[in-house]
Amino acid sequence: MQATGLDITEVDDGLVVFEPTTRRVHHLNVTATLVFELCTGENDEESIVRVVQAAFGLPEPPASEVDGLLASFRAESLVV
Repeated sequence: MQATGLDITEVDDGLVVFEPTTRRVHHLNVTATLVFELCTGENDEESIVRVVQAAFGLPEPPASEVDGLLASFRAESLVV
């Protein structure tokens, strides 16, 4: 689930997310934006992988890539 208090701005190639506690700015590309937007608290990691696979027409599920993004989001306090 996305952390509360984030300042999120949509840009042409994704999102810019400001995390006020750490005062860090994150520029998310299109793939990272999709994964981040799916972090609603209603989607588990497996369903996020399926949506990303379908959205980009990937032949294999991008499980390790999604796992890496989610780990980065957690480390940067963007999701809880």
